[in-house]
Amino acid sequence: VTAEYPVDHPEFNDGTAEHQMQSLIDLITAVRNIRNEANAPLSSPIDMLIQTDNSTLKEIFESNRDYIDRFCHTKELQIGSDIQAPKLSMSAVITDATVFVPLAELVDLKDEQARVQKDVDKFESEVARSERKLANKRFVENAPDAVVDEEKKKQADYQSKLDAAKERLQQISSEM
Repeated sequence: VTAEYPVDHPEFNDGTAEHQMQSLIDLITAVRNIRNEANAPLSSPIDMLIQTDNSTLKEIFESNRDYIDRFCHTKELQIGSDIQAPKLSMSAVITDATVFVPLAELVDLKDEQARVQKDVDKFESEVARSERKLANKRFVENAPDAVVDEEKKKQADYQSKLDAAKERLQQISSEM
């Protein structure tokens, strides 16, 4: 049995629905990234606050609350324009909104501080190793350009991770 190859029907494209779905995907991705950064398991329910002045976006999130609850495993969800960042929370900025996840009941501060300090130490040693490697003239002159470029990318990546870890450590220390 043969059939004609499917044809795109532009009249069926719905830009509004695509925008709404992308907003939900961005929100869920941001919250999951926060959970991952905070070492908070997906199985533990979280409080989530979304600050947005965009009424359309607020409507999208309100009408899709079930999906947000299911994919983010929320205990409490607040959406509004007057929401302030809670103490000891992590945030993520998405298009026209900021998401806050309070961490007080998710993580033990002392354990989290020790974990982040370990990350800082690891990233500092990786940055130093990469700097030594790039400072070695024999390596830079003899290695293929692709290898040197890859090492520069690694160094930049480790440096950004180090900066983020130091910022997180500072945030935890100020909350203790």
